[in-house]
Amino acid sequence: GGQLSGKPLAHNLRPRCDNPYLHVKSQADACTYVRSRCPQLSGVVSYQGLVFCTMGSAPQLAAVLLLLVVVVLAIWLAVAADGFLCPCLTVMSRVCRMSDNVAGVTFLALGNGAPDIFSQIAAAVASPHGAEMALGEVLGSSMMISSVIFGVVALTVPHTLPAREFSRDVAFLIMSLFFLFWVLLDSSITSLEAAGFIGLYFLYLYVVIVGVPFVG
Repeated sequence: GGQLSGKPLAHNLRPRCDNPYLHVKSQADACTYVRSRCPQLSGVVSYQGLVFCTMGSAPQLAAVLLLLVVVVLAIWLAVAADGFLCPCLTVMSRVCRMSDNVAGVTFLALGNGAPDIFSQIAAAVASPHGAEMALGEVLGSSMMISSVIFGVVALTVPHTLPAREFSRDVAFLIMSLFFLFWVLLDSSITSLEAAGFIGLYFLYLYVVIVGVPFVG
């Protein structure tokens, strides 16, 4: 399961791995259920094994521990981006004589989206519900960025947005969401439809680069 191309999502995401305590009562049976029904296909740590086997007597504590790990990784990623990614992208945009707007939708967007590619591939491979998780991550992160992060940035650093560029970006975002909605009406994504997403992004880049002059 977990593959999107050409097959219905509902078929690929037929439940196979569930909360073990919905089916068994004891901690030992829960561990056996997880090991047999929820295989860890990639990665070093078996997180479900940690919750239901290694720390099976205290699953709530294991959940808190994993939550702390997520927080630490998020802080680690933010520090790395602030210390290495953003300065490199700034230098690259200046060398290429790009405006801030063009640099934001090319280099900065690429740097921000590159980890999502690997995390979604890993999610799709590692879990029977990986396709659902990857799709949820895309939509959830888009909602997070366009609402919470945008609001926090606006409150922290008040600024005025150029209406033309902002309207263009919002229009393409709405187009991509409508295209995703239309594609998933039949619960499947074909190779041609997947190529359409990539083509839409390159169309967006073309409009941005041609419509916004370079600085210098």
